[in-house]
Amino acid sequence: MELSGESNFLASSERLSKPEVYVELGGQGQELWPRELFVPFSAASPALCGFLQSGSRDQSLRWVAIESFCRLAVKARGPSNKARDSDAQL
Repeated sequence: MELSGESNFLASSERLSKPEVYVELGGQGQELWPRELFVPFSAASPALCGFLQSGSRDQSLRWVAIESFCRLAVKARGPSNKARDSDAQL
């Protein structure tokens, strides 16, 4: 079984776009990640099943190590000003 300390993600393309998809990391932080790291179920399912059966990643698929792609930290998303303004009018 693959027991390395690195995290790898299945990707839909070898070339990654700029970070644009909002990701919340278990309440610890918020980041923007490349869109290609969010693969459709039709790609994720065989990758996961293969890993569970063999204990290792299918090297014929595109994998990206977490330290090799650009991520951007963002501020926490809170209620919009519009929502706060409407509460103040009550």
